[in-house]
Amino acid sequence: MGKPKYANKEGSFIQETEILDTKSKKKTTLGKYINDIIYKGKDRIRSEMREMAIAAANRLNISEQMLQKKLYHKDTSREWIIAICAAYGINAKLTSEALTMYNHPSLDFEAEREEAIEIFLNHHAGKPSSLKEIDTYLYSRGLQPLQIQRRRSQSPKKVGDSYFRVRNISLRADAGIVDPYNSLETEFYPRHKVYGWMYLDGKQGEQIELSATSDMDLRVRVISSGNINEINVPQDDDILGKETTLEDPKYGAFLIELMGKVQKKVQQYDNILFDSRNYRGRFSANLKECSLNAFYEEFNYSCPERSEYYLIKYWNGEYSLSVAHKSMFMQEYLSPEDYFAHYPIGKIHCETYHSIDEIDIILEKKDLTWQEREILKSRQNAFRRLQKLLTEKIDALRERKIFIRNYDYIWDMPYDVLRYYMIEKLFHCEYDSMTDDICGALPEIVAFPDTEKEVLVTFDDIKAGFEYGFHSFEEICEYKRTHDSISDVLK
Repeated sequence: MGKPKYANKEGSFIQETEILDTKSKKKTTLGKYINDIIYKGKDRIRSEMREMAIAAANRLNISEQMLQKKLYHKDTSREWIIAICAAYGINAKLTSEALTMYNHPSLDFEAEREEAIEIFLNHHAGKPSSLKEIDTYLYSRGLQPLQIQRRRSQSPKKVGDSYFRVRNISLRADAGIVDPYNSLETEFYPRHKVYGWMYLDGKQGEQIELSATSDMDLRVRVISSGNINEINVPQDDDILGKETTLEDPKYGAFLIELMGKVQKKVQQYDNILFDSRNYRGRFSANLKECSLNAFYEEFNYSCPERSEYYLIKYWNGEYSLSVAHKSMFMQEYLSPEDYFAHYPIGKIHCETYHSIDEIDIILEKKDLTWQEREILKSRQNAFRRLQKLLTEKIDALRERKIFIRNYDYIWDMPYDVLRYYMIEKLFHCEYDSMTDDICGALPEIVAFPDTEKEVLVTFDDIKAGFEYGFHSFEEICEYKRTHDSISDVLK
């Protein structure tokens, strides 16, 4: 793995080389520290530095002059240093170094909010982020945003004794619902939704209901001045009241607390889906770089004290077995963006074997202990057994007994798949005047006509592309140009 990269003026990135010496007698400013990271080993061009500073200031919603003061002032606050490092795409390790350089505590990865900041900085290393992005991430986890001087309208104000909470937070979750689409793509997708309510009692006898959902639908409702103990938590999915935000000057602090409880409940369900120990074994498949990526994982129940997970995988026509102390299934199942949203953890360390013969070669080494040999033999046996099981699953996929996306279950109206790929105009769709349903379309079209990308695409190609997991119309066209059939992707 290469070292993290940081931005030059075009937004591309150069390699980090080393941490600066912060023990020198002359104190290094934050501005010099950041510029040394970005331009290490390169001449600094003033115009490039200026462009980067303007971009960073915009991300922080401050003027360039104010940013310069923060970069070169000796008393820049801890939270401002974090915000500025995020605006330049600097990772958590180097941000901690910058904090200690100003005699601030480094990031405490044991504290929930600090851990969230670490996760965000590392996920966005080399990708400069705005103040709004990092605050939104903290908000979404029920945590306080960065505490820096901003316009009053941008941050929640402290709430005095105008309101106080009179009832425990109530939560309700929609979870454990059977997948309605009968598709591998949705079978294990985290789709549970959590609702939360909090009640406040005001000095004038008014009562307030605050509500929040896991998809950030936040509302406030004034209840008549009766006995609040008679109020029942709503049981339907309708969230009543006026829309609000976590930045509400009167209720923001309460909403952050409520959202934190909601997110923790969501995480409980996410954690169940994450761990294959909660399943005897589970299989799924998707497309990775337009090639079938099929995988099956199970916990090593035959020797649970090793705390091992086996993930057998078929991709690019080859099998491999990975062994790790954490479940790897969701890392294969979700897109990188969805994985980070639900499981903001680093890459899972694993040992991977690309064939049974590879394990044989390792076993021929003379310096292995008896225990090491036994572990390798058990992994070799697991490779044989799981490869056979995965092959059977792939055969079922090819025989259309199981589906990455089950076309018939997902679409009530067959032509709606054209809406999914946003290609209704290309296929000259006809619509029902009463329902606006697509009732007709061309059986085939020539995509990208009169160009080197020209290709004949049929409606059946679109259906097959959807069923096999293609993400875009362009992917389907590109595959069709180089293969006889869309179904070749399952080979």
